[in-house]
Amino acid sequence: MTNHNIDDEAGALEAAPRRAAVRRLAERGLTTIEYAIGLVAAATVALTLLRIFNDNRFFEILWEWVVGIFDMLAA
Repeated sequence: MTNHNIDDEAGALEAAPRRAAVRRLAERGLTTIEYAIGLVAAATVALTLLRIFNDNRFFEILWEWVVGIFDMLAA
């Protein structure tokens, strides 16, 4: 083995903790972004459900659908 290879290996071992620290920082940022996207998605779903359930036409269509199924089963 030459001294050059030993120096490269030592440098790689010293760089490993730095890479791990950088990776942890990057993952912490990703977690924040994931929470933000999840929050926006949850708000979007909640607003969509509010819009659907506050609309009387939705319940009319649902009622007609359920009554239609019972009519088909009874016939």
